[in-house]
Amino acid sequence: MSTVANRVESEPMIGSRATESGRGRARRMLLTVTLAGLTLTATGCGQPTATPTAAPAPAPSPAVAASPSPAASPSPSPVASPAASPVALRGEVAVTANHEDRSLSVIDVDAARVLATVGLERPPRDVDLGPDARLAFATDNSTGSRSVVVADLTTMRQIGEVAVGSQPDGILISARTGQGYIANSGDNSLALFDALARTMTATVQVGDRPRGVVVVGVGGATKAFVANEGAGTVSVVDVESRRVLDTVQVGGRPTEVDATPDGSRVFVLDEGADGVVVLDAQTHRQLATIRVGSNLTGLAASADGRFLYVTANEPSRNLARIDLSTNQLAGEFDVGEGALAVAAGREPGRIFVTTADNRLVFWDTDANRAANTLPVGRRPGAVAVGVAPAAPSPSPAPAVRPSPAVVEPSPPARVEPTPLPAAQPTPTDASPKPGPTVPPSPQPSPSP
Repeated sequence: MSTVANRVESEPMIGSRATESGRGRARRMLLTVTLAGLTLTATGCGQPTATPTAAPAPAPSPAVAASPSPAASPSPSPVASPAASPVALRGEVAVTANHEDRSLSVIDVDAARVLATVGLERPPRDVDLGPDARLAFATDNSTGSRSVVVADLTTMRQIGEVAVGSQPDGILISARTGQGYIANSGDNSLALFDALARTMTATVQVGDRPRGVVVVGVGGATKAFVANEGAGTVSVVDVESRRVLDTVQVGGRPTEVDATPDGSRVFVLDEGADGVVVLDAQTHRQLATIRVGSNLTGLAASADGRFLYVTANEPSRNLARIDLSTNQLAGEFDVGEGALAVAAGREPGRIFVTTADNRLVFWDTDANRAANTLPVGRRPGAVAVGVAPAAPSPSPAPAVRPSPAVVEPSPPARVEPTPLPAAQPTPTDASPKPGPTVPPSPQPSPSP
């Protein structure tokens, strides 16, 4: 009984326990649903995540007018200084060696103007020009000097030196071959050098204290005549064999030499005897002695070989003319405050004289007067004249486009293509034309 009673009594309890569990589950389900709803509500009120949205496009920067970039514009060509700028030398060119200024004055003879003054590192004693008058070579006979200064007349600057010997004095450069000759008064030698390569090629020992040199072609041989001031002699050197052929005694103090254009006669300026000695270039024999005057400084034969001009550092009567057909003095003239040097040009009727008051005089030998006078450097103790070849007409330079600027490219703006409207077919004669709309005929009803 107890068992059954207990069982019967226990059922409601079991049933009661089951009822309480169902209610708890219901409460938990309701709580879960409520919390889920709150979560969804909170999510909906907060940041939505169910529907992703595209990131907004960055707002375009306001347009700003860009200042021109230095790299974007073409760089201007560098402006060279006048000394470094190329100079177009044409026609006859004269150059004076300005001892006190340590400079060369470069003159355009045809235009009668000074093109430039070239500064040197040494005081020039004598000067001569290369075959095309593009280079000038100036000696310096100062104690301890052993070099010839080289100046580029297209850039108007000193470009180097050539070692030739002790105390280089007189200089001559062959306009035909470019062979240079220098009288080295410090070591009693004649130096031969290549003016084009700017290198010395040989030396020949001559007399005591050589001062001036001239080279002639005569009898199939090339001879250099060197005036030796200390010895009172002229050394005759065979250029090809590099040996002394003869030594001619002239006496006095021979310092300068020149020759007729045909090379037949050589003229020696004798400062000790105040005159000029004339030598036969073939036989080396003395032909004449011409008395001129005191303080003689230079001599030059005219381009046509008719006259010899001699300068003197005197206040007046400082330019003498000698008639070479008679070897007689044919006139004396005044060119200014003392004449220091003379050179003949390519025109027979003109010579060039430097003066103690620092001028270059273009002397008209036909009219016996100064045709032009130009200021040059201080103490122009030497002058040389050459001819620059005519430059060919330059062809026009092609247009040079400026280099593009190095600019970082901006990303191209994205442009959405605009859809074009569909093309409507154009009716043609071959296309069927639409006819009028015809309503369909009524169909007869089927009979019952």
